[in-house]
Order: sequence, then C-alpha cells, then structure tokens
Amino acid sequence: MSTADETTRAEIERLTKLTKVNKDLYTPHEIAELFSSISVDEVTHAVFSGKLPAVRNGESIVGIHRADFLRWIENNK
Repeated sequence: MSTADETTRAEIERLTKLTKVNKDLYTPHEIAELFSSISVDEVTHAVFSGKLPAVRNGESIVGIHRADFLRWIENNK
C-alpha cells in the first residue's frame, strides 16, 4: 500500500470516528475509546495543562464538551 493510500485511509477512519461523536459531554475515557490513538492520560494532561477546556469539580473531570475536544483533536493531529 502506498503512503497516499495510507493517508487517505487514516483520514477516512478519522472522519468516521468524528461522525460517531453525537452527544455534548464526554469523559476522558469515552474520548480514548472513540479515538484509539489518544490515551486517557493525554486527555487528562491536556485538561490539567489548560490546553483542553473541561467541566471540572475540583480535581475531577466531569466532562469535556464535544466542540472543545474536536477542536483540540484537529489542532493536535
């Protein structure tokens, strides 16, 4: 398989995953399940470093809005 084919396949996979995102608030675990290339630790680190906005209760991440994590994914791909 050529590099162009791999790039196209990766883009199709990414877009397919994005279409499965259909609710407003996600936990770090749900994001990691949807996007296997992203770990829970990466999401958590992005929240606590201020790169990814999240709804928090003290040190607990309650949820991350769909628009925020899609923007974060697009900016960090």
